[in-house]
Amino acid sequence: MADLAVPFLELYADDAQAFAVFRTFMARARQNFLPGMHSVQRQMRLLGTALQRVDSQLHRHLAATGAGSYVFAFQMLLLQLRREVSLPDTFTLWERMWASEELLTAARREQRQLQHQRQRRGRSALRGLRWRPASTTAEAASQQGGPTGAAAAEPPAPPPSGGGAAEAEGGLQQGQGVAPAPARGVPEAPATEADGGAERVDLCVYVVAAALRAQRRALLGCHSMEEVVQFVNRFPPPGNVVALVRDAERIYRACEEGDGGAAVGPLRILSGCWRPHQQPLPATAGGSQAWAAPP
Repeated sequence: MADLAVPFLELYADDAQAFAVFRTFMARARQNFLPGMHSVQRQMRLLGTALQRVDSQLHRHLAATGAGSYVFAFQMLLLQLRREVSLPDTFTLWERMWASEELLTAARREQRQLQHQRQRRGRSALRGLRWRPASTTAEAASQQGGPTGAAAAEPPAPPPSGGGAAEAEGGLQQGQGVAPAPARGVPEAPATEADGGAERVDLCVYVVAAALRAQRRALLGCHSMEEVVQFVNRFPPPGNVVALVRDAERIYRACEEGDGGAAVGPLRILSGCWRPHQQPLPATAGGSQAWAAPP
């Protein structure tokens, strides 16, 4: 954690203020330091999936060298590229990455809510077809030449009472028969973040993927897991962290489109988020040129 605390100690002269800000930062990154580190393991699996989606050649090469588990990126994910990025660019990277995460998470949550509303409308329409009034059933039967009048409007027989009802209920409890339909008029609970319905976008994974793709030539030259680890330990610092986050956003959109999700439009970050020593970047051409392999 000392690597994560150094930027705040350099930024704030008062140690109390530095500790307060660092405590807020750790509340955001605490999942990476819980026992078992399941969050970092999930991020490594997600990193492999992202690279397989956008650069299958690099992914296959890393798997052939024994680095397909992406354990070599453990430090990059745990410390959010703190050691791979220079100290002056650390806050530029983190601020841009966090702002993009909030926008992407909001877009994903809105998309999931729209999908949930469509599903509820579809279920309501199906229930309306199943629970047609008796008059409609009688009219349809008369048109098809079936029973009419009181015979068609006669409601279904009530369920068995006494021992028969108990036996039927016991059969359902044992997994036999068909489960009863949900009660009408009771809305179903929307998907929550705990259910994975609107989980937060972990853009740090895609930033690491963009950083690895930027060094794909060197990684393709590694012939063993040891060489991959040695190269990552002396990983060249990215020249432009703003462009790195922009590439990470493209990788995220490509993965979302591949998984059947709706593509997120271009994110608009205020230019005030950039540091004074950085100049605004020229607009890059989109489309297939953005996915051209780095030299």
